[in-house]
Amino acid sequence: MTNNKVTALHEVANIGNAWTQLEFLTFIGNPVVRRQHYRLYAIVKIPTLRILDFVKVKEKERNRAKRLAISAAGAALEEDVKLEYQESEKDLVIGTNALNNSTTCMREVFEKTFTNEQQLYIKDMITNASSLEEIESIEKSVKEGNFTFPRSFKGSIHLEAIKSTSSGAIVKNVFATEESTN
Repeated sequence: MTNNKVTALHEVANIGNAWTQLEFLTFIGNPVVRRQHYRLYAIVKIPTLRILDFVKVKEKERNRAKRLAISAAGAALEEDVKLEYQESEKDLVIGTNALNNSTTCMREVFEKTFTNEQQLYIKDMITNASSLEEIESIEKSVKEGNFTFPRSFKGSIHLEAIKSTSSGAIVKNVFATEESTN
């Protein structure tokens, strides 16, 4: 789990619930490691852990974790984790709704801006991309309306949506004014 943006303690508990026989785990590079009592919390929530963050979980540490869990501080920590979880659920619903609206809008723009042949060409480029950076670059140029097709591209193009350049055709937003496409 190194560098996976695990930020909240409830996520640690979820991992323990999902993998009940987990013995080796690392959260190095995740924001959650900066949380107070993170390590003890992880040891309590994932009792099968033998190695956490490349450090052996010793019996003495396991006992400290158990003592924390039954103490007033542990109860307060657990309450904080519950509140944190509830807040994350609210954010998830809001984020999902925004993402669904954004995805629908982006899909509509994509379908209106590009012909079927262009869409297939772009999807093929994304499928054959060799890195995440290449995919992000393609997606960014599509979103911004500056996707460049090579001169060798033989597909039809929306004439009202392009501007010819020496390097190829740059697709412009179909909502551009006549002035901006001339």
